[in-house]
Formats: sequence, structure tokens, C-alpha cells
Amino acid sequence: MEVKLDSDGGLDFYHLTLEHGFNVPVSFGPLAGTFDGRRLGNALCREVACSVDIAAGGHCPQELAVRELSAVNSVGGEQSSGKGSSPLSAPIGCQSACAAFGGDQFCCRGPFDRLDRCRSSEWKVDYPSAVFKAYCPLAYSYKYDDSQSTFICQSNVNGKVGYGLTFCP
Repeated sequence: MEVKLDSDGGLDFYHLTLEHGFNVPVSFGPLAGTFDGRRLGNALCREVACSVDIAAGGHCPQELAVRELSAVNSVGGEQSSGKGSSPLSAPIGCQSACAAFGGDQFCCRGPFDRLDRCRSSEWKVDYPSAVFKAYCPLAYSYKYDDSQSTFICQSNVNGKVGYGLTFCP
């Protein structure tokens, strides 16, 4: 979640981002009665959610999966855990292509740091569309993903907008 409160004339801007990956389902949105329901340009004031567990639900491609390692300590035979990519453990997260592979093309850097140059549809696998947008259509999935996933709220006459944040909705 990225949230910018009380900016640009008292407006609140927010969006759900999977640009760096996914680790837990979440929802965020205005509380009833605390916002002016008018549409502000192309943006709506509404709840945005990614309620599907992309990692544990088996929706994350193997090459993007983040796994918890469990290994036997050769000295005392004790279990130890750490972040890694063992095929023996269930995924606990799903990296973005940028986090998994790096490079200017996947991270929209250098010569690819422009809307017309950073296009996931030109990648060998279009991870943002195939994975993140398929299960979380209102979330950003990479830097130049879309212009429809930022939401804007304006308070009603009673003051500030109230918000709710829910993990694992």
C-alpha cells in the first residue's frame, strides 16, 4: 500500500502496489460516511483489495516464488530456517520480475524508464498480466502498469476521511 494523505487541496491518494512482490492479502478503503462520493477525474474513492493469496494459493510461478528454507543443522541436528528458494517448502511470497531477475528491462530503469519503453507485454513471460493483474486487477504490478489504479478521496463536510486496512480479508 502506498498512501498520501491530506495533499493537493486536502485530497488523499492511495494505491495497492505489487511492484516489489506479494506476501499477504490486503484491502484498504474509505469508511462509509467519511468521504465525498463524487468521482474525481478518472479516480474513484473506493476500497481496493488483493484478497487472493497469490503465494500460498499456488498462483505464483516457480521462478518468482519466495520460500522458507528448513534445513537440518549438521552439528546438532536442529532445524534452522531462512529465506531462500527450496522446492521442498511452500511459497511464503511472490517476487516481482524486477526483484527476481533485476535488470533495466524488468525494473523499468535506464533506457526502459519510460512509459513507451517499459512494457511487460514484450517480456518473454508477461508476469504482471499473467500473475498479478489476473488475481489483483486493481493493483499496480510494475512501474508503468496503468493509469487506473490510483484512487482519490475527498472528505465530506465533517472533516477527514476515515480508512480501514485489513490483512487477509
